[in-house]
Amino acid sequence: MTSTKPRLAFLGGTFDPVHRGHIEPLITLADTFQWQQVHLLPTCQPPHRAQPEATNAQRLAMLEAVAARDPRLLVNDWEIRQGKPSRTHSTLSYFRDAYPDHALYFVMGMDSWVTLHTWLQWQELNQHADLVILPRPGYHASQAAPEVTQWMHQQSNIHFPQLTETNVSATALRQQLQLWQSGQPAPSNLFPETFSYIQSQKLYR
Repeated sequence: MTSTKPRLAFLGGTFDPVHRGHIEPLITLADTFQWQQVHLLPTCQPPHRAQPEATNAQRLAMLEAVAARDPRLLVNDWEIRQGKPSRTHSTLSYFRDAYPDHALYFVMGMDSWVTLHTWLQWQELNQHADLVILPRPGYHASQAAPEVTQWMHQQSNIHFPQLTETNVSATALRQQLQLWQSGQPAPSNLFPETFSYIQSQKLYR
């Protein structure tokens, strides 16, 4: 964090829907790491999970509404525009070339970290950007494959910030929304603008 280069961060995900667990830690980290911009990168076709229920346009609209909360947040549809399964190595390689004079940071959850050995070219990810690993309930760095742990100890640009774990998942929120009835309070882990959009689009019903 001693570099004087401008700092950009990237968080990928399905954002189906975007929730507080995605955004609030990013705001804290943007202060800690002095990021000038944080790019929110919705995936086109996630290779390791079910496809999103919301359309690309709907996911982008939900992100745009939430990004208005902080001027550092920027919705980036680059992966969607590729029209193929999203691969982190390809994404980071592209942005490394696009921003040669910037320090880049890639944010991932601990749930992704413990399966990192299944990702394509995972050992090259930190050649393009520092890796920032967010805590997730039920997941610990010690659960990572031995080859990942060995590799991690040889690197200097992998960060495990001490943050309060956010016990929220998009899957659980979609289940709540499916059961939601008029008059009930909105799920607390959704931003009001996200919930309003979901209701207007009749999503997750």
